[in-house]
Amino acid sequence: GESSTSEDESDVEWEEVSSVTEEWSGSSSTEQGASLEIVVGASKGPSRKKNFIDRAQEAYKRHTRELLHKTHLLCLLGGGLALSHQCSHPTLLSLLLSLLPS
Repeated sequence: GESSTSEDESDVEWEEVSSVTEEWSGSSSTEQGASLEIVVGASKGPSRKKNFIDRAQEAYKRHTRELLHKTHLLCLLGGGLALSHQCSHPTLLSLLLSLLPS
């Protein structure tokens, strides 16, 4: 494990490159008088109106999913209650009781 990793690292050959400071120091005298200007501009993101619309749409979708979930739970509870009511019907209970061995 570890010995093969150190052997692999020692076998790597590195290429010699000049550093950035060496490249700048080697420039001609005419370039040394030139100035360097860096302009940083803030990229415009989505507008505030678009962000508001996106948030409103997401809130509407979240609310719709919540209502769908609640409706599904109510349907499951209603089905369970109906089945429970049918299973506790006296005729069904007497029929099942008569099938039990004594």
